Amino acid sequence: AEGTFDAMIQAAVCTDRIGWRSNSRRVLVVSTDSTSHLAGDGKLAGIIRPNDGQCHLDDDGVYSESTLHDFPSIGFLTNVLRRERILPIFLGTSDRLAYYKQVADAMQATGARVGTISGDSGNLVDVLRTVLKTLDSSRQLIVLQQDAVNISV
Repeated sequence: AEGTFDAMIQAAVCTDRIGWRSNSRRVLVVSTDSTSHLAGDGKLAGIIRPNDGQCHLDDDGVYSESTLHDFPSIGFLTNVLRRERILPIFLGTSDRLAYYKQVADAMQATGARVGTISGDSGNLVDVLRTVLKTLDSSRQLIVLQQDAVNISV
């Protein structure tokens, strides 16, 4: 497993370091052949402090508090990505597809997308292009609170 969700938090909250423009469409692409550590996994190393969702990149751009903060939960990561208006795209190998589909389902409020890449990532650009095309061809409305909602199109 990797610290993918840690990296996603840092990419989301270190706005100045990453260079996010304020009015741009923010898309965060994760390309991996592994699962990610989840909240609670840090306990195995004695790390019990929850992820604080703050920017902790050092001068070299390295996450400096990996031994101080536990990995973020999917719910916490979802909230951070929604707040920062970032759409996650998970590109994983076929043996990790089910895992990242579950992650994307749990992150439904972000509009997360999933694609399958080959083991050598040779099709990464084509898969990413296909996934990005779905952004322009679909709109998704998610109602988080259902009290007195009237929608007409």
